[in-house]
Amino acid sequence: QTPHYFWNNIIYNFSGVSSWGIYLDCELGSEYAAVYNNTVVNCESGIGNDTTLAKVANNIAQFCIDGYAGDFAADSDYNLSDLAGDAPGANSRNSTLVMFADELGGDYHLAINDTGAKDYGTDLSSDSIFGVQRDVDGHTRSVPWDMGADEVFTISFDTSYASGDESVTSVDIGVSLTSTSEKDVYVDYTVTGGTASGGGVDYTLASGTLTIPAGSLTDYIN
Repeated sequence: QTPHYFWNNIIYNFSGVSSWGIYLDCELGSEYAAVYNNTVVNCESGIGNDTTLAKVANNIAQFCIDGYAGDFAADSDYNLSDLAGDAPGANSRNSTLVMFADELGGDYHLAINDTGAKDYGTDLSSDSIFGVQRDVDGHTRSVPWDMGADEVFTISFDTSYASGDESVTSVDIGVSLTSTSEKDVYVDYTVTGGTASGGGVDYTLASGTLTIPAGSLTDYIN
């Protein structure tokens, strides 16, 4: 039998009668199914199956009548539901709400200030059934993992200031990502002088766009 893998999906608004976010309705034989890091929102039923060989891990179910339905594999764990006693696993989080980036606008990436799913997942990069490393956007997941399809991804300056001798050297201002991306990351920046005058008087740096190449964590504004 062929194993089945479902990972890094964001599924929402399948709220009709007998509607599922993910449902395994198949004969798996001796093979496992892996249902990892999915986010299911506002569906009549979230994640379900008809076999005990389906392992579910790092999933989020929110605003579903039934978040997790069926008997899952014994090693299923680190799932989240807003319902009581719903998500399978000793380390799963039940009766827990998740903050999304823009729920009304249909953006179900995790909000940066989420406290429900962020950092509560388990590392599946070396999982014996199906190892995964990236999230739905192609960003490398970092320990501790987040639950759901999205790994919170931030961009920040490496330091609060940088300095150099005037008219002698340029100043490199480091900008870093929390994890690498499969694609180039573009960061727009604006320069404000404060008490200094730009245009070559006190400094020559202008506003622009920094490109952090795919696979890199850091690049520099200079």
